[in-house]
Amino acid sequence: MLAAMATAGAPVPGVLHQAEDLLCLDWLEEARPAPQSWEALGAGLVALHEHCGTGYGWPEDYAFGPLPIENSAAQSWPAFWAERRLLPFLPHLPSDLAHRVEALAAALPERLPLPAASPSPCETCATRPCTTACPIGALGTGAPYDVPACQRFLHSAEGQSCRTRGCRARCACPLSQNLQRQNQQAAFHMAAFMGNWDDNKGESA
Repeated sequence: MLAAMATAGAPVPGVLHQAEDLLCLDWLEEARPAPQSWEALGAGLVALHEHCGTGYGWPEDYAFGPLPIENSAAQSWPAFWAERRLLPFLPHLPSDLAHRVEALAAALPERLPLPAASPSPCETCATRPCTTACPIGALGTGAPYDVPACQRFLHSAEGQSCRTRGCRARCACPLSQNLQRQNQQAAFHMAAFMGNWDDNKGESA
């Protein structure tokens, strides 16, 4: 996560060593609070929040003491917050509070409305390299995205690089290249994309 925060432009300490439950970071000298410190914190948060990912989630799960914290991707921010941050903890709450939290989770789509959709940058892209980057032509100009063909390729030995390094069509997109996605993030989203694959049928369930 520190690497992802650094990629977004937020100042973070460097990782010197990590092994199991040991994490060694750069030494940061203690300093008294000052106006410039708060300004630096605000600038770091702005840089972090302006960096948009491809979904709502994280490749790894965490824990808070004995309670697991699941971070698998959801379709929207309200869904992620309800399904990963509120509903899993209902059994640990008093019944009256649990009912209130459950009602809040159901109301989150209205309380946290999604922003209005922006115009698609694909419409003004002159070259559209994504349409020719796919090795099996699953994404072509004027044709619908061939999801079954894409998943079959990902499940093959030839699709190993796409599963671990990300969709080649997405990587070819000029806008995507500016996001500097890490391979771990790409592998996480590819695994989610293949989540409904049925090995017995050789297709999506």
